[in-house]
Amino acid sequence: MNDQEQKQLLSAYFDNEVTPEERAKVEDLLESSIDARQALEEISQLAEFIRSLPKEAAPETLASTIMQQTEREMSLPLPSVANNASPSTASRKPFWLVWGGGLLATVAMLFVATRLFHVNESENNASKSTAMTSSSNADETDGFVLEKEVSSLQPVMKA
Repeated sequence: MNDQEQKQLLSAYFDNEVTPEERAKVEDLLESSIDARQALEEISQLAEFIRSLPKEAAPETLASTIMQQTEREMSLPLPSVANNASPSTASRKPFWLVWGGGLLATVAMLFVATRLFHVNESENNASKSTAMTSSSNADETDGFVLEKEVSSLQPVMKA
């Protein structure tokens, strides 16, 4: 039994709406499970809280207002199915206009998507070439520094 089924069964048990078999099942569960006992206690506390809420009477005119509203709605003619089946031919849009508009929207969307792809691709290429230029400059700098360091060590090694 999953958690949701257990909560429903405990709620039905609390409301005394279980079969004798379900009652025995819940009582076994309550004996063996602390969680089930806590859930039943929470249901009990919630019911007590709801009973403690102030009770307000409905306005005296509520019943007559509902009856008047119902009588008014019943006196109105029901909408005809034939009238709502399809719009008049005068209000229909031409076939080519509906499909042409959809086709135009699709083409525009594809155009925007390809433009965004190409813009993004050219930005990536530009950043790659900038990175390669920086990398080659770094190699030259490293070589220059390395040569300088080696030349400064050479006199020490000769001496």
